[in-house]
Amino acid sequence: MEQSAVISTLNSLIEACQDGHAGYQVAAHGVTNMEIKRALGQIARERRQFEEELRAHIEQLGGKPRERGTVVGALHRGWMQLKEQFGHPTPANMLHECSRGESACVRTYNEALGKELPAEVKGIVSVQLGRINAARERLTELGRQGE
Repeated sequence: MEQSAVISTLNSLIEACQDGHAGYQVAAHGVTNMEIKRALGQIARERRQFEEELRAHIEQLGGKPRERGTVVGALHRGWMQLKEQFGHPTPANMLHECSRGESACVRTYNEALGKELPAEVKGIVSVQLGRINAARERLTELGRQGE
C-alpha cells in the first residue's frame, strides 16, 4: 500500500476517534448517574489516546493528521444534544446513542484492517479495535444495569 493511502486510512481512523471522543463527552455531560458518567468519560479519554497514537504514526510517515471529526459525527452529537436539551435524556438513551456511534467506529476500523497496512500499523489498529469492542461490551453492561 502506498504511503499516501496508509496516511489516508489513518486519518479516517483519527476522524472516527475524534467523533467518539466528542460524542462520549456529550453523553457524559447528559447523564447524572455517576457510574455511567465516569465510564463515558474514561472511554472519551481512551479515544483521545487512540487519536494521539494514530497522529504519531502519520507524522512518522511524513503526513499531516486531520484536525476534526466527520460531518456525520457532528450531526450525531447535535442530535444527542437536542435530545438532552428538549427530551428527557435517560442513561439508556445516551448509552444507545453511544452504541450507534461505536458501530460506525467499528465499521471504519474493520475497513482499515481490510487494507494492506504495514504490520506495525495493522497491529496498532487491531489493538485499538479490540479496546473499542471492549468498550461496546461495557456500554451493554451499563445499559443492562440501568434497566
